[in-house]
Amino acid sequence: MWDVLITGESGAVRMATRSLKGFLEMIVSGGNSPFYFFFSLIFITTLAEIFILVVGRLSNPLDKARVYYYSLFGSCVLIFVFSIVGSNTATDSPVKQVEFLSTLSSLAQWNYNPLNFLPYIFTAAIVAQEFKEQNIRKMILQIQSKLYFLATSFLAFTLLEWYVLEDLIQYSRISLVLGSWLLLYLAILSTRKPASIITFISNCSLGLYAFHLLFTHVLFSHDKIILSALSQIIPGLDIMAEFFIALIGSIVLTLVFRKSKWLKNFA
Repeated sequence: MWDVLITGESGAVRMATRSLKGFLEMIVSGGNSPFYFFFSLIFITTLAEIFILVVGRLSNPLDKARVYYYSLFGSCVLIFVFSIVGSNTATDSPVKQVEFLSTLSSLAQWNYNPLNFLPYIFTAAIVAQEFKEQNIRKMILQIQSKLYFLATSFLAFTLLEWYVLEDLIQYSRISLVLGSWLLLYLAILSTRKPASIITFISNCSLGLYAFHLLFTHVLFSHDKIILSALSQIIPGLDIMAEFFIALIGSIVLTLVFRKSKWLKNFA
């Protein structure tokens, strides 16, 4: 809508109306913008609800844990295979690719591939089950070895991806799964209360994510003369200025939207 009404561009509309595949890709990709996150969030939340309902029928906690870990392993393997297929078929080849392999490669190269977020369903389910069965803070001795394992695995996969698989799309990295899992444990184990500024920014996080695009992708996309002049004074000052303008502007818009009766629950 912004492209058509404000900039007069209609590339996203043409892509969506060209074919069913184009329409679905526009929905999944959020119009080929960072708003793809919202579709991925809906997709993963729906899968998580279905998964919990299905696994909830199991009465034995050990059986549930097995399902969680098997599902986590399977989803990580899926992402890894996608990554390998994507990197191997991304280069030009005189050999005509099989259609299925070509489609798989295209999906693997999507920044907005929602399948990249599958493992987070199962890491969250594992932590939730452990927290439900017994307070994690009382399990510190038992869980300490798991934290060391996650930290070591995170570093190992980070180095592997950095030096061997450097062409990976950012969200298809197994290191992110391991690192976020580790941080989730550490956050639950922490007894410190966050600073008030952190709590405030956290409460504005959805608005920050959505509104910052108005500044970084619209306001600063065409005319950066003033910001470029700042970089002549101090290198990097233009980047800092853009960051703080987007941050403060997004927070202001979020607070303004919260004044609306109909919009406050979304901002």
